[in-house]
Amino acid sequence: MSMKSLISPEIDLAGYFIFETKSIEMADVIVIFGCINNITANTINDEMISNKEAVIMRAGRCIIDGCRADEDILLLKERIVCNLDGCPPSPEEIAGALIKLFSGKRENDK
Repeated sequence: MSMKSLISPEIDLAGYFIFETKSIEMADVIVIFGCINNITANTINDEMISNKEAVIMRAGRCIIDGCRADEDILLLKERIVCNLDGCPPSPEEIAGALIKLFSGKRENDK
């Protein structure tokens, strides 16, 4: 529910030029919730290898603390740039983290 709320008029990430995409290959940030299994990790690893620019945001207590073994199957650990705590984090917290992440990214692009 948290991710769907991000495209609502109340939050309006489009005003910050942040849009949802259905493809990891087209994404700038991949937001991961919950524990991931080998199949999911393999998909993420394969897709992110072809997307050299994408980074990972881990959102929620489970993915941050409860699933330490998951870090070992996620090959691209160095691309984790944000850990957003909460169970689950609110849409406003996710939006704030994305805005902060993208504003920093845009500053570096100048």
